[in-house]
Amino acid sequence: ALAAAGLLVRKVGGPSVKPYQPKDIWETVAMKESNTRFYKQDTGEGLWRRSMYTFWKRAAMMPNLEIMNAPTREVCTV
Repeated sequence: ALAAAGLLVRKVGGPSVKPYQPKDIWETVAMKESNTRFYKQDTGEGLWRRSMYTFWKRAAMMPNLEIMNAPTREVCTV
């Protein structure tokens, strides 16, 4: 969809990005001491990068994968 809309940033490599996510998605699965308890969404080109650069929190399901019925990451399915 990003490529079709002309929004995809084709930069290769670099740090993880944090695109749009539902509000408070990580707060319910994070420990109180966790530095990833709150999700701070990126701005600018970080919103338009390929999903392979998306930062994942192991305990929080990625909405773009959940909508496709992806398995949870609690066990290996390979």
